[in-house]
Amino acid sequence: MVVGYPDLFPEDGVGCTSSKVPLAAGDFAWLRDKEKELNAMLARQARRGGAEYVNT
Repeated sequence: MVVGYPDLFPEDGVGCTSSKVPLAAGDFAWLRDKEKELNAMLARQARRGGAEYVNT
């Protein structure tokens, strides 16, 4: 089994910014999309290797 990363950022791209989370508001949607790309790649590689992909 290959386990994907959990959703770390909301679908609407809205995020909370604070001094503890030093990300610009516009970065949340970009990071969300990169996480989706990463999980899609993990799913493809799992299929290629005969493993089951588990979406968290």
